[in-house]
Amino acid sequence: MVTLSESGWVGDRQPTEDDVHQANQRPQVTWLHEYKASLLASMGKPVHTPRVRRLPFQQSTAMPGACTYPLQQLYDMPNLPTREELDRLRGLFIAAFGGQFFLEAYGLPGSGSEQSQLPPHLELAYATIASMALPLGHGRINVEETGRASQLFNAGARYYVIMTETDNSESRSATTVLSTSLLATYGLLCATNDRNWGESLLGWTLTMARSLRWHELDPAIASSNRCQRSGLIGYVFTVAVVHALIFGVPPLVSSRDLKTGMLGASCDIMTAYSALFSSNVDLLDSSKHPGDALILLLALISDTLFTELTCHMVQAVPDIDDPETGSAPKYPTRLIAGSAARERMEIEKWTTRALRRWRVSFTAVATQETLALSFYLELRLTYPRIDVLLWQCGYEQTLQTISGDNTAGLEVTERSARLAWLVLDHVDVRKRPHESLQAIWLPPILFHSALVIWKSQTADGQGMTGSLKALGLFAHELDALPWSCCDVMSTCLRSLQAPTAPG
Repeated sequence: MVTLSESGWVGDRQPTEDDVHQANQRPQVTWLHEYKASLLASMGKPVHTPRVRRLPFQQSTAMPGACTYPLQQLYDMPNLPTREELDRLRGLFIAAFGGQFFLEAYGLPGSGSEQSQLPPHLELAYATIASMALPLGHGRINVEETGRASQLFNAGARYYVIMTETDNSESRSATTVLSTSLLATYGLLCATNDRNWGESLLGWTLTMARSLRWHELDPAIASSNRCQRSGLIGYVFTVAVVHALIFGVPPLVSSRDLKTGMLGASCDIMTAYSALFSSNVDLLDSSKHPGDALILLLALISDTLFTELTCHMVQAVPDIDDPETGSAPKYPTRLIAGSAARERMEIEKWTTRALRRWRVSFTAVATQETLALSFYLELRLTYPRIDVLLWQCGYEQTLQTISGDNTAGLEVTERSARLAWLVLDHVDVRKRPHESLQAIWLPPILFHSALVIWKSQTADGQGMTGSLKALGLFAHELDALPWSCCDVMSTCLRSLQAPTAPG
């Protein structure tokens, strides 16, 4: 720690070249214990050992003003479940959600026969997702269950703040990264049609995305085996990509952040991802793990979203023919002056080739939900301005600001409409409830695909043969998912079925 000057005033101290090194040194364990104990004692309840990691936490009767930040977060806390209820929700979470490829590879803490003590924010993250999974296969979640999950999320978020503010090294531990990802999962998929909610989640996702770069620094993560490390990073990456899909913002992660090994092959993810853009398909054929198929597909989507949402998305490639001869120039394409349209055209071409190689190598091992995601990626390549449709249909959850000039000339081709139907064909929530729950990308891709069908049937589209009642098929699948955002999406789709819907 950096010491102050003799006067005690920070402005009187002269900085030295060792300040950064000293500031990043972890304090002594005894100092941390004394600091935590003094914070707890400030609530009017003297203690000798830190108990902030134990549940259920007993609130103090002292006045909130007598407590300093961050323990002020403990006041007005929601009622926490009993120990027995937390254990039951933990078992339900592991049964319903623990089969997700990356979480299964990581090995969820507390999933074994022994009931290990977990940090409170992780236990509450388990309970939050489990509360949403309770009505799985039994219809829409009711108001009481939704309120309960919201309370658990609120409590888990508060505990996360307390733990990381009291000891910042907690934010780089594997369990904290896991709990942050699970809490962000609930936050993304249970967001209401409120722009402020989406903006507040940006901070959560940014914190979670940074953990992709911290995994090499934290000893707990670096010392774990390859499967555990790949599983944790894979799930963090998944949540970050879903965040970009739901809110229409550039992803905070890219394929270059996947500096870890694959689950079913000896090579690392970045090497396998590079092979998608080359002819080295033998390297891809060595992996037969469905998690590897998913992570490579998510990397393609992440890079595609970044290109779409950071370029102007000029729809037509400018005419670059030689004005004298009227023919295309003979010099290499890389020497032509760059433009947003040409950049997008080149990336779309290479991504389409990579997707074809992905299908050759992974179609046999990928799940139905992953295949639906692959058709969605191809849909975005053929119709890159899906975020414009979010703005046009009045879905206010998107954070993307779109001007009127960008909404013209967005016709849906027959190929795009067919790809939207293929997304729906590979989703059956009622027959595959657990797999659909674990596929947290299903709500946005179903909704986006439905909007493409809506666009194709409206007056300013090409007027393809069909009916707006077909949107009910997408809404039917959204209704079967327990996430609260699906209510907003299905309600929006049903409102678009009316002939007078905005187009």
